[in-house]
Amino acid sequence: MTTIDSKKIFVINGSGGVGKDTFVQFVSEFYCRLTNKQVINYSSVDEIKKIAKDIGWTGSKTERDRKFLCDLKLIVSEYNDLPFAAMRGKVDAFKSSTDEDILFLHIREPEEIKRAVQEFNAITILVKRDNIPHITSNLADDRVFNYDYDIVIDNNSTEADFWFHLVLYLVISTLCFCIKFCSVICYIYRNFLYYCFCFYFHI
Repeated sequence: MTTIDSKKIFVINGSGGVGKDTFVQFVSEFYCRLTNKQVINYSSVDEIKKIAKDIGWTGSKTERDRKFLCDLKLIVSEYNDLPFAAMRGKVDAFKSSTDEDILFLHIREPEEIKRAVQEFNAITILVKRDNIPHITSNLADDRVFNYDYDIVIDNNSTEADFWFHLVLYLVISTLCFCIKFCSVICYIYRNFLYYCFCFYFHI
Protein backbone atom coordinates (compact mmCIF):
# COMPACT_ATOMS: atom_id res chain seq x y z
CA MET A 1 0.00 0.00 0.00
CA THR A 2 1.24 3.48 -0.83
CA THR A 3 2.21 5.53 2.20
CA ILE A 4 2.52 9.29 2.52
CA ASP A 5 6.29 8.86 3.01
CA SER A 6 6.64 7.21 -0.42
CA LYS A 7 4.84 10.03 -2.19
CA LYS A 8 6.80 12.83 -3.79
CA ILE A 9 5.67 16.36 -4.59
CA PHE A 10 7.67 18.38 -7.11
CA VAL A 11 7.32 22.04 -7.99
CA ILE A 12 8.36 22.39 -11.62
CA ASN A 13 9.13 25.67 -13.37
CA GLY A 14 10.73 27.04 -16.51
CA SER A 15 10.02 29.41 -19.37
CA GLY A 16 7.33 28.51 -21.87
CA GLY A 17 8.45 25.91 -24.42
CA VAL A 18 11.46 24.50 -22.53
CA GLY A 19 9.92 21.02 -22.14
CA LYS A 20 8.21 20.96 -18.73
CA ASP A 21 5.13 19.07 -19.89
CA THR A 22 7.28 16.74 -21.99
CA PHE A 23 9.36 15.94 -18.92
CA VAL A 24 6.24 15.24 -16.84
CA GLN A 25 4.82 13.07 -19.65
CA PHE A 26 8.04 11.02 -19.76
CA VAL A 27 7.99 10.58 -15.99
CA SER A 28 4.33 9.59 -16.07
CA GLU A 29 4.68 7.03 -18.86
CA PHE A 30 7.79 5.40 -17.45
CA TYR A 31 6.78 5.47 -13.80
CA CYS A 32 3.33 4.03 -14.49
CA ARG A 33 4.90 1.09 -16.32
CA LEU A 34 7.45 0.61 -13.59
CA THR A 35 5.18 0.82 -10.54
CA ASN A 36 1.58 0.82 -11.83
CA LYS A 37 1.14 4.11 -9.92
CA GLN A 38 -0.09 7.40 -11.36
CA VAL A 39 1.74 10.69 -11.82
CA ILE A 40 -0.42 13.79 -11.40
CA ASN A 41 0.19 17.07 -13.21
CA TYR A 42 -1.38 20.26 -11.84
CA SER A 43 -0.81 23.95 -12.48
CA SER A 44 -1.36 26.74 -10.00
CA VAL A 45 -3.01 28.64 -12.83
CA ASP A 46 -5.62 25.95 -13.63
CA GLU A 47 -8.40 27.65 -11.68
CA ILE A 48 -7.46 31.00 -13.21
CA LYS A 49 -7.76 29.50 -16.71
CA LYS A 50 -11.33 28.44 -15.90
CA ILE A 51 -12.20 31.99 -14.90
CA ALA A 52 -10.39 33.38 -17.95
CA LYS A 53 -12.39 31.15 -20.31
CA ASP A 54 -15.62 32.38 -18.74
CA ILE A 55 -14.69 35.94 -19.68
CA GLY A 56 -13.50 35.25 -23.21
CA TRP A 57 -10.02 33.73 -23.15
CA THR A 58 -9.73 31.23 -26.00
CA GLY A 59 -6.85 29.15 -24.63
CA SER A 60 -4.14 30.73 -26.78
CA LYS A 61 -0.69 31.51 -25.38
CA THR A 62 0.40 34.75 -26.98
CA GLU A 63 2.43 37.25 -24.98
CA ARG A 64 -0.80 39.19 -24.41
CA ASP A 65 -2.55 36.04 -23.15
CA ARG A 66 0.30 35.20 -20.79
CA LYS A 67 0.23 38.68 -19.28
CA PHE A 68 -3.56 38.50 -18.94
CA LEU A 69 -3.40 35.19 -17.04
CA CYS A 70 -0.56 36.45 -14.86
CA ASP A 71 -2.37 39.65 -13.95
CA LEU A 72 -5.63 37.79 -13.33
CA LYS A 73 -3.92 35.33 -11.00
CA LEU A 74 -2.36 38.17 -9.01
CA ILE A 75 -5.76 39.84 -8.59
CA VAL A 76 -7.55 36.64 -7.57
CA SER A 77 -4.74 35.58 -5.24
CA GLU A 78 -4.83 38.91 -3.47
CA TYR A 79 -8.62 38.78 -3.21
CA ASN A 80 -9.16 35.28 -1.78
CA ASP A 81 -6.04 33.11 -2.35
CA LEU A 82 -8.04 30.82 -4.66
CA PRO A 83 -5.09 29.47 -6.72
CA PHE A 84 -3.12 28.30 -3.69
CA ALA A 85 -6.23 27.05 -1.86
CA ALA A 86 -7.14 24.94 -4.91
CA MET A 87 -3.58 23.63 -5.06
CA ARG A 88 -3.73 22.72 -1.37
CA GLY A 89 -6.91 20.75 -2.07
CA LYS A 90 -5.13 18.91 -4.87
CA VAL A 91 -2.25 18.04 -2.55
CA ASP A 92 -4.63 16.77 0.15
CA ALA A 93 -6.41 14.54 -2.40
CA PHE A 94 -3.05 13.29 -3.65
CA LYS A 95 -1.85 12.38 -0.16
CA SER A 96 -5.00 10.40 0.57
CA SER A 97 -4.93 8.52 -2.74
CA THR A 98 -3.62 4.94 -2.87
CA ASP A 99 -2.80 4.88 -6.59
CA GLU A 100 -0.91 8.18 -7.01
CA ASP A 101 2.79 8.43 -6.14
CA ILE A 102 4.11 11.63 -7.76
CA LEU A 103 2.54 15.08 -7.99
CA PHE A 104 3.95 17.85 -10.18
CA LEU A 105 2.88 21.39 -9.31
CA HIS A 106 3.57 24.01 -11.99
CA ILE A 107 4.26 27.30 -10.22
CA ARG A 108 5.85 30.44 -11.67
CA GLU A 109 6.03 32.92 -8.81
CA PRO A 110 9.06 32.60 -6.46
CA GLU A 111 7.00 33.56 -3.41
CA GLU A 112 4.42 30.88 -4.18
CA ILE A 113 7.14 28.30 -4.82
CA LYS A 114 8.65 29.04 -1.41
CA ARG A 115 5.21 28.72 0.17
CA ALA A 116 4.62 25.35 -1.52
CA VAL A 117 8.02 24.07 -0.38
CA GLN A 118 7.28 25.05 3.21
CA GLU A 119 3.71 23.74 3.29
CA PHE A 120 3.98 20.63 1.08
CA ASN A 121 7.65 19.70 1.60
CA ALA A 122 8.05 19.89 -2.17
CA ILE A 123 11.22 19.42 -4.19
CA THR A 124 11.82 22.17 -6.76
CA ILE A 125 12.80 21.60 -10.40
CA LEU A 126 13.85 24.13 -13.03
CA VAL A 127 13.84 23.06 -16.67
CA LYS A 128 16.05 25.15 -18.98
CA ARG A 129 16.72 25.13 -22.70
CA ASP A 130 19.27 27.49 -24.22
CA ASN A 131 17.55 27.94 -27.59
CA ILE A 132 14.28 29.06 -26.00
CA PRO A 133 14.19 32.82 -25.29
CA HIS A 134 13.30 33.87 -21.76
CA ILE A 135 9.80 35.41 -21.63
CA THR A 136 9.74 38.83 -19.97
CA SER A 137 6.34 40.14 -21.05
CA ASN A 138 4.72 39.31 -17.71
CA LEU A 139 5.83 39.30 -14.09
CA ALA A 140 5.47 35.54 -13.52
CA ASP A 141 7.56 34.42 -16.51
CA ASP A 142 10.09 37.18 -16.01
CA ARG A 143 10.95 35.91 -12.50
CA VAL A 144 11.35 32.22 -13.34
CA PHE A 145 15.05 32.28 -12.42
CA ASN A 146 14.53 34.18 -9.16
CA TYR A 147 14.61 31.03 -7.04
CA ASP A 148 17.32 28.62 -5.89
CA TYR A 149 15.97 25.29 -7.24
CA ASP A 150 16.88 21.88 -5.85
CA ILE A 151 17.23 20.34 -9.31
CA VAL A 152 18.12 22.05 -12.59
CA ILE A 153 17.55 20.11 -15.81
CA ASP A 154 19.37 21.41 -18.88
CA ASN A 155 17.14 20.18 -21.70
CA ASN A 156 19.70 20.88 -24.42
CA SER A 157 20.71 17.35 -25.45
CA THR A 158 19.02 14.71 -27.58
CA GLU A 159 15.86 12.89 -26.58
CA ALA A 160 17.96 9.75 -25.96
CA ASP A 161 20.14 11.61 -23.44
CA PHE A 162 17.04 13.05 -21.82
CA TRP A 163 15.57 9.55 -21.47
CA PHE A 164 18.80 8.21 -19.98
CA HIS A 165 18.87 10.77 -17.19
CA LEU A 166 15.16 10.45 -16.56
CA VAL A 167 15.26 6.65 -16.33
CA LEU A 168 18.30 6.80 -14.06
CA TYR A 169 16.55 9.19 -11.70
CA LEU A 170 13.35 7.15 -11.57
CA VAL A 171 15.20 3.91 -10.92
CA ILE A 172 17.11 5.56 -8.08
CA SER A 173 13.91 7.06 -6.68
CA THR A 174 12.10 3.74 -6.84
CA LEU A 175 14.96 2.00 -5.03
CA CYS A 176 14.72 4.64 -2.32
CA PHE A 177 11.01 3.86 -1.90
CA CYS A 178 11.57 0.09 -1.79
CA ILE A 179 14.53 -0.16 0.57
CA LYS A 180 13.33 -1.65 3.87
CA PHE A 181 16.59 -1.95 5.81
CA CYS A 182 17.14 -0.60 9.28
CA SER A 183 17.00 3.17 9.67
CA VAL A 184 20.78 3.73 9.74
CA ILE A 185 21.48 1.60 6.65
CA CYS A 186 18.52 3.13 4.85
CA TYR A 187 19.77 6.62 5.69
CA ILE A 188 23.26 5.87 4.36
CA TYR A 189 21.91 4.21 1.23
CA ARG A 190 19.51 7.02 0.47
CA ASN A 191 22.32 9.54 0.75
CA PHE A 192 24.52 7.45 -1.51
CA LEU A 193 21.77 7.33 -4.14
CA TYR A 194 21.20 11.04 -3.72
CA TYR A 195 24.86 11.80 -4.46
CA CYS A 196 24.71 9.51 -7.51
CA PHE A 197 21.62 11.40 -8.64
CA CYS A 198 23.35 14.75 -8.13
CA PHE A 199 26.35 13.56 -10.14
CA TYR A 200 24.29 12.49 -13.13
CA PHE A 201 22.16 15.63 -13.07
CA HIS A 202 25.18 17.91 -12.49
CA ILE A 203 23.59 19.49 -9.46
